Amino acid sequence: MAENLIDFETTGILHEALEDGFIDVINEFIDSGKEITGQLLQIIEKSDFDNDKEKVRLLAHSLKGASGNIGAHLLSIKCQDLESNVHTLVAENITELVNEIKDIFMKTQDEYIRQFKMAT
Repeated sequence: MAENLIDFETTGILHEALEDGFIDVINEFIDSGKEITGQLLQIIEKSDFDNDKEKVRLLAHSLKGASGNIGAHLLSIKCQDLESNVHTLVAENITELVNEIKDIFMKTQDEYIRQFKMAT
């Protein structure tokens, strides 16, 4: 699955452009990703989707953008799915998609750490 998680062409371009700042960008992505997935999980736990669908959409949009910028391809696609469909999905499907996003984020984080030998 690792080959589908990260677009190494995008990541390579970013790494080349940022040089020493690349690891900082990845760490910022990991930190913000943890925060966003945590917020999404809190909404799921409340099960108040009718009032929070727009917030879910905005969180998915933020994570999609950050993911796309650093080459986290699969995560970006799943966030796009949630962003585009949150207003038409039933609660069970939102929960399933958010859990899938959380799992993909964790695998993506692990893959960046492994690929770039980052300290955790």
